[in-house]
Amino acid sequence: LVKGDAILSYLVISVSFFAMVASSSLVGGMINIQFMTCVDSRFMARASAVFRASATAVMPIGSLIISMFVTYISVTYMLIFSTIASTVMLITITVIQPVLEKTEEPVIAT
Repeated sequence: LVKGDAILSYLVISVSFFAMVASSSLVGGMINIQFMTCVDSRFMARASAVFRASATAVMPIGSLIISMFVTYISVTYMLIFSTIASTVMLITITVIQPVLEKTEEPVIAT
């Protein structure tokens, strides 16, 4: 059914996809948790709208940058670089374990 290096290619693509999805879901979850804990509930709708609009506005810029890179760099190298960057990000977040909750500062009564 599959000949030659195709099995290796499918394996590399599968591992790359898993690494990128795992790191992006972890980063997205952390951003959402940080957003929910830091934004005052009175401004949640407004802040969320600005956050989502900003993310949507950046998508064409990201697409333009990726398409410019692909004209000079092979898609295979882009996939390898994305996988390495995602894996490094995933390992860094796992090692650092950032605190995602606001710490209440004690009020000193005078």
